[in-house]
Amino acid sequence: MQRKQDAIGNRVTSLAVISHTTAIIKPPSSTEGHLTVASSTVTSVPPPTSSPLAVRRMTKGACRKHNGYTFMSRTSMCIRHSTGKPVTWFEARQICRAEGGDLVKLTSSWKGRVCHDFVHYKPVKKPYWIGLQMNAHGGRWVGGDSMVYCNFMFNIVPTASSPVCVRVNKGPFRIWKKADCNSTDVKNLVCEIV
Repeated sequence: MQRKQDAIGNRVTSLAVISHTTAIIKPPSSTEGHLTVASSTVTSVPPPTSSPLAVRRMTKGACRKHNGYTFMSRTSMCIRHSTGKPVTWFEARQICRAEGGDLVKLTSSWKGRVCHDFVHYKPVKKPYWIGLQMNAHGGRWVGGDSMVYCNFMFNIVPTASSPVCVRVNKGPFRIWKKADCNSTDVKNLVCEIV
């Protein structure tokens, strides 16, 4: 009996890992005699698009080639904070792309903290655009990656019937806030070379 349960448990684990689903295991009932597995697809975790060996990491030497950019060794990010006249999210993205990068993708808590600390020590401490858009189906980073990490208030992901863009608010908590993509009340942006 123990060997049979171990074999079932191993198949359930394999199913959860290979098909990117979350498995909820229900204990066997005395009348059925088998294990029931209910699964639901995880929408916030995109399937891998390439092998882990294909991931390219920014180096300090490569970052130096981009004038005005700073290499953040703790995250291997090559970023630049820009401030000036108010710009829409689309204009902010155009500025970054003209320099060979794009708006920053804060795909983890650690990247968010490093980026925010970098901006916080600049003379202007105002909200800044990041490379995230939201719609009714969730969030997408520039480049098409699904949003896996977020820092909205209480981590409640907002919904929107039409696309909205995301900015990071000033203050120590680095709270994200949705904003009209065509809004011109944001003067700051953070570009990233990847």
